[in-house]
Amino acid sequence: MICIFDAHCDTLMTAREQGRTIWQESQEGHGDFPRMQAGRVACQILALCSSREKDSSPLNQVLIGIADLHRALEEHPGAFLIREAEDWQRLRQGKLGVLLALEGCDALEGRPEPLEVLFALGVRCLSLTWNLRNELADGVGDETGGGGLTRMGRQVVKKAIHLGMVLDVSHLSTRGFWDAMEMNEGVWVATHSNCRALMDHPRNLTDDQIKAIAARDGVVGINFYPPFLTTAPQATIYDVIRHILHVVELVGPEHVGLGSDFDGIDACPLGLEDVTKMPQLVESLGEAGLSQREISLILWENWLRVFQRVV
Repeated sequence: MICIFDAHCDTLMTAREQGRTIWQESQEGHGDFPRMQAGRVACQILALCSSREKDSSPLNQVLIGIADLHRALEEHPGAFLIREAEDWQRLRQGKLGVLLALEGCDALEGRPEPLEVLFALGVRCLSLTWNLRNELADGVGDETGGGGLTRMGRQVVKKAIHLGMVLDVSHLSTRGFWDAMEMNEGVWVATHSNCRALMDHPRNLTDDQIKAIAARDGVVGINFYPPFLTTAPQATIYDVIRHILHVVELVGPEHVGLGSDFDGIDACPLGLEDVTKMPQLVESLGEAGLSQREISLILWENWLRVFQRVV
């Protein structure tokens, strides 16, 4: 049976906002631990995001999210946090492995030192920005500013590499993306970004950007958000397949995976309404003419290869 590695969802933080728990099955949102397991997800990256517009500090918001996860792991023994190399051996044994990712670095509050604390607490993936500019770089929402990585941004990248984190270009401005590629160090991926050649949206990657990620042996995780997929009024599971196939044709099946963005999006494609529908995607990939080997790469092996190299 093919298992699934989903490189991005916002379920951990969204569950708190919705007043539900991630360890109990719910009809709200797009996922929780029981629904992830029902959807054949064996490894899920949980994003830690924060905002300066809320009452508590960005760092405090992230720490509360980590505390929520540890409570969830106590309540749901079928899930565990991946922190060390030996943890990979526990995957595909009927349990759900989760990884923590810091989405945007507002929680660092302009200093690299908190990154060491967050790493000690289990964070293993880092994206420098959300859509807006911060002390590290410009996000896609500030594209017109033309800014890339700042001096602080480069310091944080080097510290993340030293600690052992995968680096994520999703949400980075174009200049920031190419600054990252020019650093010639680190493992860079796009956990939840699509193909600009198929849908001209600032959050999507150009073919040159996809080729640059592949040249670093990285992976592009296809996002399920309809505005990233199509201009049609209703996106479907086949729009997700279309973006997957574009990356396969461009750089090969070794450099594309899934990054659903569940619970971080306000609409889903028809056929992928929540995480329990993931098996339908497996079937659709087969119907699209991909081999079992290619499907295994896309759903599982590519992300596992990248993260095992670092974690």
